[in-house]
Amino acid sequence: MTEDRALEIIAAYGADATRWPDEERAALTAAIDGNPALQDALAEARTTDAAIAGMLGDWAQVAPSAADSARLAAAARASAPRWNRWLGGAFAAAIAASLIAIAPMPRLWGDATEQQGTTSPTIVASADDTGITDAQAYAMLFTLTPQEESLI
Repeated sequence: MTEDRALEIIAAYGADATRWPDEERAALTAAIDGNPALQDALAEARTTDAAIAGMLGDWAQVAPSAADSARLAAAARASAPRWNRWLGGAFAAAIAASLIAIAPMPRLWGDATEQQGTTSPTIVASADDTGITDAQAYAMLFTLTPQEESLI
């Protein structure tokens, strides 16, 4: 085993030999015995592992017992008002109803032949069905009405 590979393993897996790759554990142990640089790296890894274990140990919490968990759950259910469960759904329904109410509604007229004199163009399936030329149908679709021009 090369010294570089041994340093990589110690840096990646730490000082605990049980975490080292199985196929390289024996060679790494033999390499550490005769190499002072690897022994120094192993000592530094032990210090780092101990510091990390201390930090993680500070964060560890004791799990509550089953009786404590049941007591806490019962207290949470008793203190929460019943209407609180429906608040999210009611809020979503109110937003949806508001959006529907303010959405522009399309105007629905009779067939296309009645609309030739109106100022609002409509889409027709084919200009041939109405007696309108393709140029007139295009103009009806893509020419702004006075109301649309006032918006610009």
